[in-house]
Amino acid sequence: MIAGFEGVFGKRPESFSAPLEAESREIARLVEKSGFECRSYAGEKVFLQKLENKGKGVVMVPVTISESKTCQPIIEQLLSEGRTKRQAAEFLKKKIEEKIEKKQLASFYIHPEVEALHAFEVLEDVFRHVKELGLKTKTSLEIARKFKKKSN
Repeated sequence: MIAGFEGVFGKRPESFSAPLEAESREIARLVEKSGFECRSYAGEKVFLQKLENKGKGVVMVPVTISESKTCQPIIEQLLSEGRTKRQAAEFLKKKIEEKIEKKQLASFYIHPEVEALHAFEVLEDVFRHVKELGLKTKTSLEIARKFKKKSN
């Protein structure tokens, strides 16, 4: 998997999200051993998961906005349930506002095949709203690096 990524993009991947949100101790161990900096998971808090005694650990970055107990791409999920693109955008904007009001991390997972290709206008609408609220956007990797810096 890593070699294939390097072949296409010319560099090693730095973050990991398990296909179909498969979770196990073995996956966690392999992710850490492979040198990924961060991994997404369904949850609420950013934390360092360290399984290998000599390893640096992997920063776990939560996906806090989802309609299921997994990190399923939220826009894809909403559209597959029959919501319009407008309804999906409004739902996501409301969830972001709710998280921010509670001073919680508002994060969601997107998949380039669906959201970036077939629902880009939903992303534009949501990110325009985020900008209007004066909020900052960060990738999972940026969140992980900031977390590590604060922890040191």
